[in-house]
Amino acid sequence: MILDKMDFFYNTTADSTGYLAANEVLGSNASGTGQIRDLASLDNFGGSRKFYLNIEGVSNLAGGTTPTMTINLCSDSAVGFATAKVTNYTTGSIAQANLAGTRTKILLPDGVKQFSRIEWTVTGSPTSGGTFKAFLSAE
Repeated sequence: MILDKMDFFYNTTADSTGYLAANEVLGSNASGTGQIRDLASLDNFGGSRKFYLNIEGVSNLAGGTTPTMTINLCSDSAVGFATAKVTNYTTGSIAQANLAGTRTKILLPDGVKQFSRIEWTVTGSPTSGGTFKAFLSAE
C-alpha cells in the first residue's frame, strides 16, 4: 500500500521554533489528541469508495502500574470540536505490552462528521512509550 502524507493523522507537538512538527507518530505516556483532519477532501467517488481507519502500534507503554491505552476516532461538524463531538470508534483498553505491533483496520464508520481527530487516553502512570500511527486507506 502506498501512503501519502495526507493519509496520516498527525500529532500536535510543536518543534523548537513553535511550528507543528509534521510527524505521523502519535501517542505518548500521557493522554492527548492529534491534529484535526478535514475529511471533506476524501474523494469517495459519489459514495462508492470505502475508507478504512488503520492503527499501528509503534512502542509499548513502559513503567507505571499496569498502564493501558485507549485510542478513539472522534469527529465534529465544526473545526473547533465545540459543536457536537462524537466518538465514532474506540479500540478498547490495550495492555502495556500489547501496543507495539498491534494492527487494527476498520471500515470508517457511518456518521463520521467532516472534521476528525485521533484522541488517546492513558492510565496507570507509565513513564515512556505508548506511540502509534493512524491513517486512512481506500479499499
